[in-house]
Amino acid sequence: MKYMTLIYEHADEIGKDSEDKHKALIQQHNQLQKEAKEARAYIGAVELKPANSAISVRIQNAKPSVTDGPFAESKEVFVGFYIFDCADLDAALKWAGMIPTGPNGGVEVRPIDDDESCPSIQTKPDSYAGELNAGASMYALLIYQPEAVFDAYSAKELDELIQGNGAMAENAMASGHYVLGNKLLPPVTTTTILNRNAQHSITDGPFSEAKEVLLGLHIIACKSIEEVRAYAEQIPNANAGVVEVRPINFYEQDGEMPLQWTSST
Repeated sequence: MKYMTLIYEHADEIGKDSEDKHKALIQQHNQLQKEAKEARAYIGAVELKPANSAISVRIQNAKPSVTDGPFAESKEVFVGFYIFDCADLDAALKWAGMIPTGPNGGVEVRPIDDDESCPSIQTKPDSYAGELNAGASMYALLIYQPEAVFDAYSAKELDELIQGNGAMAENAMASGHYVLGNKLLPPVTTTTILNRNAQHSITDGPFSEAKEVLLGLHIIACKSIEEVRAYAEQIPNANAGVVEVRPINFYEQDGEMPLQWTSST
């Protein structure tokens, strides 16, 4: 089964690491990726650019409304994620426990709904390097809903959301912009690893205390934010929630940074 590990940091602590500590964190990420690849558990990793680089797309009165900044109002900031392919939750927790976080950070381990995830194209994001050099960038479209709204959806409404997301993905594929998409299983399936004073503890439920639920995400490669906005506006659950558009850091295989989207196959 595939698991997404959502990495959160306390907003007040981001960017305060010394150069030596930052290098040590990079080494930890490198070692994690090396070991997970050797175990054939590693699928990929993405680092989100700072939350202040985000835009949030809502649909209000049948018209799109775009605001700067992240949607989720929380003291915790979503900074990136890994995807692992594991036999069970215990194995996923092992890899998630190796992800370095700040003293008040944490990692949510959420199963991916393989039955409903949007199909990814065969080309891996690494192959976008040429297009990126020509001016394209990669963006994560983070799909949020208020938890109370999500819990009240009927089976028909959920199916409509899934179909709408699939239609957007197909449009982006036809234009050569689509990379991948994943629908997460409900928040009740979440297990969280907390980092408190260099000690890890495991709890049930999400790490973030925000009222909004992350339902899933898409990754899009486009040359302008206007193109990305157009895709975000096609996602139907923007009517009740928000699609947060976050640029992601992309590194080639020989890049110096550790958070590269690569495939172990």
